[in-house]
Amino acid sequence: MGPATAGIRMKLVVNLLLGIGMEAIAEAVSLGEHLKLDRSLLLDVLPNTAVVAPAFSGKFAKIRSGDYSPQFPLHLMAKDLGLAETAAKQSGAELPTVRATRCAFEQALAQSGELDISAIASSVGTVEVEGKMSCSSPNIEFDSPEGIYEEPCATNTRGDPPS
Repeated sequence: MGPATAGIRMKLVVNLLLGIGMEAIAEAVSLGEHLKLDRSLLLDVLPNTAVVAPAFSGKFAKIRSGDYSPQFPLHLMAKDLGLAETAAKQSGAELPTVRATRCAFEQALAQSGELDISAIASSVGTVEVEGKMSCSSPNIEFDSPEGIYEEPCATNTRGDPPS
């Protein structure tokens, strides 16, 4: 896959897609409920559409049952989204959806940090944002875009912010 850190950088890209996808599902369910669609029907139809990746099928079962026992904890996704936002900024990529998604995950952390990322569905549409999302910038610095993840991820497996 290239240099020693390429696999770790690829994981960041994949987790970015997973986080944005989970947020999109949560928002779709919230909109459907606000439009008075039957929740059970929503949770039956959405995972069977061509636009929802198979990786999310188990997340619909978690949303349906309200069992958000962690497979991928919210706090780790929020960390990865912060890393993605920092990497984007430092590499010159413009990714506005990353910030919005990270903010949504950070707002869900207060009530659900140890729960699975699918728990984002229980907070979307219930967190008051008063017109705009308010969250701080991630305080993660990399020496250079080429150095992304050389130290933090190679030694940090618990999800703590890099030191």
